[in-house]
Order: sequence, then C-alpha cells, then structure tokens
Amino acid sequence: TEFIVAAINVKEILTDAKLYTLFRTFDVDNSGFITADNMNESFSRMDIMEKQRAESFFTRSDVQFLFNKHDVDNDGRISFDEFKDVLLCKDEEFTDSILTSK
Repeated sequence: TEFIVAAINVKEILTDAKLYTLFRTFDVDNSGFITADNMNESFSRMDIMEKQRAESFFTRSDVQFLFNKHDVDNDGRISFDEFKDVLLCKDEEFTDSILTSK
C-alpha cells in the first residue's frame, strides 16, 4: 500500500515540465529522442552502469532490454510521450513487474 500511495503522489508531482527536464537528462545529444546509446551514456554518467564492481545496477544488456521494452513504435528511439508513459506507469506489465520485483 505504501508503494501505491507513493505512485499516486508521484503522478501528482510529476508535471510535464518536470518530466521533460528528466527526459533531457537522457537525451544527451539533444535530438529530442532517447536512444539506447543515450541511455548507456546517461547511466554511465550517473555511475550506475556495469563496472568492475559487484554493486553495479545496470549492464548494457539490461539497458537494451529496457529500451526495447519501452520503444513502443520500434523506431530505435524513445519519444517524450513514450518516456512519460513509462514514468507514469501507463504500462501495466511494467507496473506489475515493479510491484513483484525483489
């Protein structure tokens, strides 16, 4: 129930302007879209990509999986609308995976 309350609060707090600011964090080449390479570069900058340490959060294959899952129109890039849908949990399967993850 705490997760649901947090999710509801996130939806109220995350305005389009705030979401777009976050989107721009991943759109490292300012193309207006996020590519898998953009995601890898962004995660590397955030120091959460696979390195020579056990506590790495994401591998390149993890990023590719996430990218493929949320590139809804399969054009090789994630638009702002696709990005927003992910963050606002409009993808029920994605939301279920969050709720059932370890």
